Amino acid sequence: MRIKIIYSIVLVFGFIKVWAQDLDSSKYVSLPLDHYFKSLWIDPMQGICSSGLYAYREEGLVKKGVYFPFVIGAQKELLRKKIDQNHGYEFGFEVASYTQFEIITPNGVYQRNLLNIDYRICMHLNVKNNAWSYRARFFHESSHLGDDYMIRNKVHAYLPNPLNYEQLDFTAALEKGRFNYYAGLGAVVRIETIRKRFSAQTGFSFSFPVNEKARVKYVGGMDLKFLQQTNYDVNAKMCAGFQFGKGDESPKFVVEFYTGHLPFSLYEYKKVQWLGIGLYFNVI
Repeated sequence: MRIKIIYSIVLVFGFIKVWAQDLDSSKYVSLPLDHYFKSLWIDPMQGICSSGLYAYREEGLVKKGVYFPFVIGAQKELLRKKIDQNHGYEFGFEVASYTQFEIITPNGVYQRNLLNIDYRICMHLNVKNNAWSYRARFFHESSHLGDDYMIRNKVHAYLPNPLNYEQLDFTAALEKGRFNYYAGLGAVVRIETIRKRFSAQTGFSFSFPVNEKARVKYVGGMDLKFLQQTNYDVNAKMCAGFQFGKGDESPKFVVEFYTGHLPFSLYEYKKVQWLGIGLYFNVI
């Protein structure tokens, strides 16, 4: 299945590149390197590459060991229509796998246990209008418990999984100075689903150069989510740190804190907190 997805993406890249050669290059750009809608990198479910090492608490109890989630993802625009310097629209995709491990030493025995993997594939349309940008996207998400978790916790039967669904959402963002503010609404569109349908998201990020010559920036921000599935409880993530290199996609090293419902797996009803260090970047 994964090989078929990779082949399909390569074929789409090739088709877009060849087809775009016949278009007016002053108006159309194939496979642009930047994005009209900036990546919401603080969102735990953003489709970029990331990793972290965290101290972790679940349902008020401190968990032993280290919580180690990582994401292998990519966000890429396929074709852009330029109207002028400040107006245009583009079509692209986002894919990601969200993997969570725990590193523990019960009775002095080292264990690295696979807890869960979520998958997401998404198509989106971005529009730029001066300082405003807009994203409309459709995505499929599925969640799968890890073998280690199922064996060690003796999960032998099917469990209802609300994280298997399709969603349509719309998000608007305003770039003002060194800040990017955003807010959006979403709805599950699968007709037969056990998942409650509605969600909302808002937040901001910032980026300030350390000095005019250095390729180092102060970065950070906050992301807030409210899901009908978890009774619209606040799910908040806050980050602050440094970015190295040019462009919005270059690596960011941050200290971060999360509090709310577990962003991943069919156990998303559990309330968790984590504190630690994180790394974020986009490969394409």
